[in-house]
Amino acid sequence: MTKKLILLLLFPGFIFQSACDDSSNGDGKDSSSTNDSSSTNDSSGTNDSDSEINGNASPGAGCNAATWPEDGPKDIVVDGLNREFIITLPKNYDATLAYKVIFAWHGLGGTAEQIVGNQWWGYYNVKEYADDRTIFVAGQGLPSADGETDFKWDNKDGRDVAYTKAMYDWLNTNYCIDKERVFGIGFSYGGMMTNTIGCQLGDIFRAIAPIAGSGPVSWNGTPPNNCVGRVAAWVVHGSADPTVAPEQGERSRDYWLGQSHCATTSNSVTPTPCVQYNNCDAGYPVYWCLHDGVHELPDWLGEGAWNFFSQF
Repeated sequence: MTKKLILLLLFPGFIFQSACDDSSNGDGKDSSSTNDSSSTNDSSGTNDSDSEINGNASPGAGCNAATWPEDGPKDIVVDGLNREFIITLPKNYDATLAYKVIFAWHGLGGTAEQIVGNQWWGYYNVKEYADDRTIFVAGQGLPSADGETDFKWDNKDGRDVAYTKAMYDWLNTNYCIDKERVFGIGFSYGGMMTNTIGCQLGDIFRAIAPIAGSGPVSWNGTPPNNCVGRVAAWVVHGSADPTVAPEQGERSRDYWLGQSHCATTSNSVTPTPCVQYNNCDAGYPVYWCLHDGVHELPDWLGEGAWNFFSQF
C-alpha cells in the first residue's frame, strides 16, 4: 500500500493536512530581501552531473559573476505589489555552471515556507532527487484581502504571470541559470498556476508538472487565448479526487495533448501508473499519471517529476 502525504491547504468545504511546517532553505541561510549580502565564488570543484548540465546549456546573464545573493526569502515589487519568494541554491553553487531552475507553487491557503519544507517533502520531494543540480524557487501567492490567509493564484489582471516573469528576470540577473531548462510544479491551486505559466510563459518554461489541478484558464475561467511557446507536460491526478474532479485533470491533459499534436494512444512508463502518449511533437512529450487516490500527493511524485524534468 503506497504511502501518501495529505497537505494542510484550505479549499471551500474541505481541509488538507500537511507535514510541511519548516521554512528552512536547506543550507541554513535566512536572508530576508534581495538586498542581502552576497556570497563569493569559493566552490572547490564540480561533479560530473553538473558538467553534463552545463555542456549544452543556455547560460543566463548571471553566469561567471564573482558574487551572488545568498539564498533564502526575497521580495520584489511587481506592478506596485510587494511579492515574496524563497530561493534554495545548490550546495557548492558555482557561477561558472548553468543550473536548472524549478519553480514550485503552493495550494490555496498554503505558503512558500511550506513548499520549502524539510526532510522528505521539500519542494514536493523533488529536491530529494535533484542532487544539488538545481536552483529551487518557492512562490508566494496573494490573499484576497489584507490580513486574510487564503493565499492563492487567481492571476487577476495577469498579476501572477507578471510576478513569475519578474522572478525569472531576477534569477537570470543574479544567478547562473540554464535558460533552456526552467520548470514548474504545483499542487491543487498550485497545479492550476502551473498550467497557467505553462500557457502564458511557454517561451520561458520548458516543462511543467501540474498535480491535482485544472486549466489552463484565465482568472475568470475563460479559455486561454494568450498562450505563447510550448511546454512538455507531466500531469498527475487522483482518480477519486473529490476536490478537483478527475475530469478537470483530463481536460488539462487533453489541452497539452493538443498543443503537442499527440496521438490518442499511449504506453506505460515509470512510475506506475503513468503513461506517455505516442507521436507527440519531438521534445514535447505529454505524460498522464492517474493514481488511485484522492486530493493528495502520491509517494512516487518527487522521483517521477525529477526524472521527467531531467530528460530535457
